[in-house]
Amino acid sequence: MPKLAQLKHPDTMHFKAAVGWIQLGDYDSANDELENIRAEWRAHPDVLELRWLIYSHHEQWDACLDITSAIVKMAPDRVSGWVHKAYSLRRSNAGDLERAKAVLLEAAKLFPDDDTVQYNLACYCAQLGQLDAAKEYLGKSCELGDAAQIKLRALDDEDLKPLWESD
Repeated sequence: MPKLAQLKHPDTMHFKAAVGWIQLGDYDSANDELENIRAEWRAHPDVLELRWLIYSHHEQWDACLDITSAIVKMAPDRVSGWVHKAYSLRRSNAGDLERAKAVLLEAAKLFPDDDTVQYNLACYCAQLGQLDAAKEYLGKSCELGDAAQIKLRALDDEDLKPLWESD
């Protein structure tokens, strides 16, 4: 895959400003900054990832799915594109948990050492009632990542509630 071109001035200025607005919780101003990026650069995966953050904040899941589908197509080596695509698919009008899980299973083949993919597979399996698989994926996530942090996160994660209720 060819290396992606990097954003250049003045687009980097608008990109960084959008990041700043998101950090401040002002997603509308962040979106305004992204609109100032030249049209030929608005489809860059970095810009699309910020756009996904904005649209997900507003729960515009169908648009999020379109965005992440483009990211996965242009930059299939970005794990975040796959994770966000599954998350969007789960919540979009056309999606469901099974289809979202299928995206993550594909991502798990591409990124076998990524704890986030494994964690999200645990969540989706738990929601589907596949508790043995959920335990396996959660265990794998702990092996791959910071086990203490993952366990703390998991205890508060509503998606994993079926695991805690089954014990």
